[in-house]
Amino acid sequence: MQKIIEGITSLSAVLKEIGIRKLFLVTDSSYPFLSIKETIEALDVPEKVMFSDFTPNPLFEQVRGGIELFRSSGCEAVLAAGGGSAIDVAKCIKLAVIAEEGEKALIPPLVLQHLPVDGSRIPFIAIPTTAGTGSESTHNAVMYYEGAKQTVTNDAVLPDYAILEPSVLQTLPLYQKKCTMMDALCQGIESWWSVNSTEESKGYSRKAVELIIRNWKSYIFDNDPGAARQIMIAANYGGRAINLAQTTAAHAMSYKITSMYKLPHGHAVAVCLPEIWEYMLAHLEKCVDPRGGRYLSEVFGEISTSMGETSPEGAIRAFREMMEVMDLRYPFTDPGKRSGELDILSRSVNPIRLKNNPVELDEKTIFALYDSIIHSEGDPLISVIVPVFNVENYVEKCLASIREQTYRNLEIIVVDDGSSDGTGQICDRIAKEDSRIRVIHTPNSGVVNARNLGLDTAKGNYIGFVDGDDYLNPKTYEYLYKQISKGADVSVCHMEGVGESNDSLSWPDFPADGCLMLEDKTLPRLVYDFDFISVANKLYSREVLKDIRFLRVRPEDVDFNYRVFRKGIKLNYSVFPGYAVRLRESSTMRKDPIPYTLMSRYSHCLFYCQYHRNHSTEESRAAALNRLFMQIVKTRWDYYGTEYCAQAFETSIKMRKMLIDEYKTNSCVSSGSRLLTGLLFRSRWLYSASTRMKGVLKGVLRKMS
Repeated sequence: MQKIIEGITSLSAVLKEIGIRKLFLVTDSSYPFLSIKETIEALDVPEKVMFSDFTPNPLFEQVRGGIELFRSSGCEAVLAAGGGSAIDVAKCIKLAVIAEEGEKALIPPLVLQHLPVDGSRIPFIAIPTTAGTGSESTHNAVMYYEGAKQTVTNDAVLPDYAILEPSVLQTLPLYQKKCTMMDALCQGIESWWSVNSTEESKGYSRKAVELIIRNWKSYIFDNDPGAARQIMIAANYGGRAINLAQTTAAHAMSYKITSMYKLPHGHAVAVCLPEIWEYMLAHLEKCVDPRGGRYLSEVFGEISTSMGETSPEGAIRAFREMMEVMDLRYPFTDPGKRSGELDILSRSVNPIRLKNNPVELDEKTIFALYDSIIHSEGDPLISVIVPVFNVENYVEKCLASIREQTYRNLEIIVVDDGSSDGTGQICDRIAKEDSRIRVIHTPNSGVVNARNLGLDTAKGNYIGFVDGDDYLNPKTYEYLYKQISKGADVSVCHMEGVGESNDSLSWPDFPADGCLMLEDKTLPRLVYDFDFISVANKLYSREVLKDIRFLRVRPEDVDFNYRVFRKGIKLNYSVFPGYAVRLRESSTMRKDPIPYTLMSRYSHCLFYCQYHRNHSTEESRAAALNRLFMQIVKTRWDYYGTEYCAQAFETSIKMRKMLIDEYKTNSCVSSGSRLLTGLLFRSRWLYSASTRMKGVLKGVLRKMS
């Protein structure tokens, strides 16, 4: 039965209880700097033999050196003071010394067997100097043999005494504190959902998680001694839980990440856990725990409550926020090497460790999980917000076009706005196939609320929007990111209108040029173009949207863009056709065309009058107003003789004063423009007459523009 004792002052009493004359001391590179070093060196033991000739992630050859030293020195007990590696080395040395098989007990094939040995022959004391692995309270040890990780498991290597001294944590490097603490938290969570969990292990898991959640900020950012004590106790509880329940997929997938990308163990486990948890939450039907999917769902809820959240989704989000606050980032690699590295990673996972995982993970799923964990070098996260409502015939194509983007580092947030058809179920099914997708179901409240909910949830450095019935060029976000990276705040691509049943376009390759910055005099072309109106064909930097949300105005896209652009941002516009907008008869735009034509033109006019007066030359503003006028007149012609004729005329009258006032302040506006503006906006008779002469007027307007 292990004894767990708080305080280094108890060490002398423990050694007296053991009654030994020769002590084998295993330490790591931190030992010279430890606050407990003087206490250990002052111990009343006739002889101490020190061993520290090993590295983090120790090798079998290094352990063998310790075995030989122990045997030759005739030591009677082992004291390990250090992090997880030091304690693991001490465990391996003890097992090799007491087992009949010697050092062969540490390597295949015997390492896979639980050899019968008497651990009481050599008393073992462990003093952890980090708060992470909980190795001081487990019967497992890790080392590497011929490049492969070996897990040594035997009850005989469980330390007889674990002495917890929290003062050692206050001198740890900050990054090490973060990594080891996250390892402890992951162990608490994994042991809780492990198929081997028991009521005893879950009790330890709960204590580990709750103590860390309550104390992590004070421990990490304030270096608070009281918080350090609680974190050390939490790590020990995590170790005791893992000792009973064992680790699961997050640990199994982390080891190769550590060796390939040089991430410390705790950091590597932490980048794996939220992705795996999210996948398991969406695939409870694949539960392999004999207690069933309902039981596992309850466990996820219990973990969430211990983390101070009301749902597993909230707990996963809170875990990621912890990572973000501590600046623990996902690993990056060269885009050209990424595919090969994903293959290596997915083949490296130990299937034995996966057996402890409560949800089945096949090789294809593991590859997909690594795909979401390993990012391409320098690729920031793009959040793609997809509001959907009753688009069951189109949403699968929409999401497929986003998932197939050549730019891989995407967070896809689907907001189901209370769909009454099969849209929500389709989105849930697709989300199970791609861990980058999150589906939020909300009561129907409109696209404004749906987009705002997506904005509030998004974590990306950049934000994009896609409507649920539209689809993308496979290279859209690769291209938009390339353009926004040229010093812009917003990048824009061209939109192609497609028929209701058109599911494919022949996309051209990237254009060689054709990009315009906001201050360019040719920007006025945007004023009447649908490329300007929509938010769906743009990539916004997170910074420009931090204080902007959608409002319940018509049209909401134009209002949103107007408030973005009036900040004086830089916009990069390209003719690259990256977005296919589906022109459906049942869409809001088709059912209620006036707000999306005349009102959009009105908003554009307002934009130019209020914004470009201070940000454009008179010449370029005049060209923009001429183009705007041409589009307004064209819209009036389109509705002449229809039920919308009167509404079109009244809307254009509202714009008359604004345009004329703007013309008065601009010396570059031609006399013809002034005359036509005054005449065509003045009376219904002239408005009607102009429709019969529109062939002639079109030629005049073309010359004006």
